[in-house]
Amino acid sequence: MKRFMQIVQIGLILSLAFTFWSCKDNVKSTKVGNPAKVLATAGGVEITNGDIQEMFAPRWKGYVDNYTKSAKKQKISKNEINDHLQTMRERLVSYCLDMAAQKIAYEAFFSDKDLALDEAEYQNRIKQLIFFVDAKDEADMFDKFYKENYMTKEDVLEQCRVQTLMNDYLLKLATESENEALVSTDEAVEEYYNQRIEEFTRPRSVDLQVITINFDNADEMEEGENANKAGRDEDGAHALADEIVAKLNSGEDFNKLAKKYSATWDKETKALFQANFTKFSRMFLPAEESEKLVALNEGEVSEVIANPTSNQLYIFKAENVKEEVVLPLDILKKSLKTALTMQNPEARPIIETISDAMREYEVVRVKEEAEEVATPEEEHNHDHEHDHNHDTDHDHAH
Repeated sequence: MKRFMQIVQIGLILSLAFTFWSCKDNVKSTKVGNPAKVLATAGGVEITNGDIQEMFAPRWKGYVDNYTKSAKKQKISKNEINDHLQTMRERLVSYCLDMAAQKIAYEAFFSDKDLALDEAEYQNRIKQLIFFVDAKDEADMFDKFYKENYMTKEDVLEQCRVQTLMNDYLLKLATESENEALVSTDEAVEEYYNQRIEEFTRPRSVDLQVITINFDNADEMEEGENANKAGRDEDGAHALADEIVAKLNSGEDFNKLAKKYSATWDKETKALFQANFTKFSRMFLPAEESEKLVALNEGEVSEVIANPTSNQLYIFKAENVKEEVVLPLDILKKSLKTALTMQNPEARPIIETISDAMREYEVVRVKEEAEEVATPEEEHNHDHEHDHNHDTDHDHAH
C-alpha cells in the first residue's frame, strides 16, 4: 500500500519544513502580521502575510491547542513551550509560503491547458483517500487530515482537484506522443491491480480491550485497594478469570471489571490493549490466537488466553469492528494507468517538462537588511538595550 501511495503521488500529507520567520508579539496568535508585508515571491508573483493568513490560522490554532494540552500533561515549562511554539510557527509560515507558491504555480500552469475537471475521477480520488487513511466516510477523512496534519477540508479537496487535472494532462501528453505504446493498457492496469490486491485491501480490524490477570508472584501480594490485582497462584488466576468471563457474559461492564481486576488498567488508556488490531498485527500470542481475536464480533468477549512467555492471563473484548474492505479497480483505474505510464522510462521527457514548469515557481524569500554584528565591547550595551529594542531587533531577524 505504501508503494502505491508513492506511485500515484497523492501528495496530501506534506511535511512542515524550511527556514526562519517569527512574530514574538504573541507566539500563540493566529495572525501572521501586517497583511501587506511581502514575505516572498513565486514566479515573480508577490506573496504577502495576507495571502497566507487563511492557510496559516486553522493549522496554527490546531497545533497550539494540541501541543499545549500535551505539554501541560508532561509538565513542560512555559518557557520551553514558548520556545517550541516559536520554532514551529516559523516552520509553519514557511510551509504556508510553499503552499501559496504551489497554488500560484498550478493556476498559471493550467490556465492555458483547456482542461475540464473530470468530476467522476475527482470523486474517485476522494474515495481513494478515504480508504488509504482508514476513514469511515468523507467527514471522518477530513477530520483525520486536520487532526494529523492540520489540513482543512478545502486543502484536501484542492489537492484532489489538482491531482485529477494533472493526471488527465499527463495522460493527454502521453497519448499525443509519437510513441503509441507509451500509455499503459487496460490489461496491464488490471494485471498490476490483481498482482497487488493486498495493497488495495483494508483487512478486518477490531479495537481490543483487555483484562490482565497475573499469577505465580505470591510474594507480591498486596492488601487494600490493590488486592484484586495482586499476585496469586495459577489455579487462583484461572478461577478469577472464569469468574470475570461469567460476569461479562451476564452483562456486567467490561471497563468497571477491568478497573477492579486488571493489572494493566491505566487512567489514561483505560482497558485499551490495541486499536485497529488486524491479522497483520504482531503480538506475543500464537498466530491462531490472534486470528481468533480478529474474528470477534462487536462487543464479543474472548475465551481466557494464557501468555506463553509470561505468567499472565488475558480476557479480550472487541469494539469498533471494521470489516474487510477492498478498493475496487474502477476507482483506481485511471490513477494506476497514469502511474504505470509515467513509470515508463520513455515518459521521462514529459515528467521533466512538468518539473521545469513547476520549478519556475519556487519560493524566493524576501531578504531584509541584516543586523550588524556587535563587537565584544558593544555587547554589554546591547544587553541593557535588549528589552527596550526587542521588537525592533526581531523585525530584522527574519
